[in-house]
Amino acid sequence: MPFKRQKYPSRHSVRRSSSEHDRGRSSSSAAAAAYRPICEYFKNDRCRLGNACRFAHSLKEYHHPELVDSRRAKEEEQQQQEEESKDTVPVVASSVVAQLLHPTSTL
Repeated sequence: MPFKRQKYPSRHSVRRSSSEHDRGRSSSSAAAAAYRPICEYFKNDRCRLGNACRFAHSLKEYHHPELVDSRRAKEEEQQQQEEESKDTVPVVASSVVAQLLHPTSTL
């Protein structure tokens, strides 16, 4: 479903470069909290950041910016869990390796 073009304040009307898009500067002002601009890259099906993007990916997120923050928090939590699981060695695998390196006779 295509998005209707919305008029944004002049600070949002300037097209941002991909490097600015990737950096994602946050703003704590009340005006910025009132809405979240729709991601121009997402509208063109080219947003590389996915759930980590700080811009709205739907009209619902546009009108409720806290949904964007929630989506990003879930993405960060998932990435952290994936990193933690990469760092752990399964106990079963390490005990099998230990038995192969130091076999014991059960005779």
